[in-house]
Amino acid sequence: MSNLLLKSNLMPPNLWCEVLHKSIPSTLKSNGLELDNSIGSGEIEYLQIQDGLWCNLIDVELLKPLELIREPKAINDYFILNFHLSKSTIKQTGDGKQFNLGIGNINILLASSATSARIQIPPNAPIKIFNIGFTKTWLEDNIMSSASNPIKELFPENIPIFLSEFLDFRLKKLFTGTNNSTENKLLLTSKVFQLLEYFFSRLQNRTKGDTKIEGVHSDDLAKLILTKENIENNVENIVSVENLAKLAGMSLSKYKRLFKQVFGTTPYRYYLEVKLNLAMELLLTKKHSCSEVGHIIGYSNLSQFSKAFKKQFNILPKDVR
Repeated sequence: MSNLLLKSNLMPPNLWCEVLHKSIPSTLKSNGLELDNSIGSGEIEYLQIQDGLWCNLIDVELLKPLELIREPKAINDYFILNFHLSKSTIKQTGDGKQFNLGIGNINILLASSATSARIQIPPNAPIKIFNIGFTKTWLEDNIMSSASNPIKELFPENIPIFLSEFLDFRLKKLFTGTNNSTENKLLLTSKVFQLLEYFFSRLQNRTKGDTKIEGVHSDDLAKLILTKENIENNVENIVSVENLAKLAGMSLSKYKRLFKQVFGTTPYRYYLEVKLNLAMELLLTKKHSCSEVGHIIGYSNLSQFSKAFKKQFNILPKDVR
């Protein structure tokens, strides 16, 4: 059997399900579709929350690969928020103890309808995807209704837009379980609005006015994400922006400019946020002392760790425990 291929652009979920239904054997439902057992199992559901706002829940396992190609449009009339989980491991020995810790970092990535994307869904593996979609009209009516709202600067009319934010320790549990079912509409709606409030609040904190927003090519985004994951995989080591730029195959100036535009901060500040959020999560488990946590994330001096931690969270590590 040949691989499955679907080409589409960003559109309302009911129309996207109809496009998908025409491309793969499936049964349309009132709020999604169910796969035919000839190609796999599972279903795709969507929940229409407001006019112009919805969420998609994909829970499938395919018998053969599926390639999803998002084709760019000439205008930014639709947007999608995807949630990307990257897993890594820290292995360290210190104070006579061996630390082998798994990390789960979640990033929210917004893409506009002028962007392109290629997604490979492998066969014989459970796939669970949760995302939030909305129209430009919903964005203008609910987020940018004020004429002076600075977020407007981040949404040029017709260039490819990618904007990403790090999901901190407080909302990771909120994200867990969002891709179960649309049956509990009240709970799912609550989670969607909390995630939206967090994302757009973070966008409002970005420095604006001194940086021109430029279109980001999907290839450049892939390189930026590669370096972001490199940062997350090496939180115990000091980040080298020069090495990250080389990894991305970009000049130092271009890399720093695009990284700040997409992720809203510098590579070094992102590195600090990731490692200090990890420290908070470790402290909350109450399995490690403050000095152990500081050592795990790369601080040899407890006072330096405490100072950086308090600057990030306005609380000392010892007070968390």
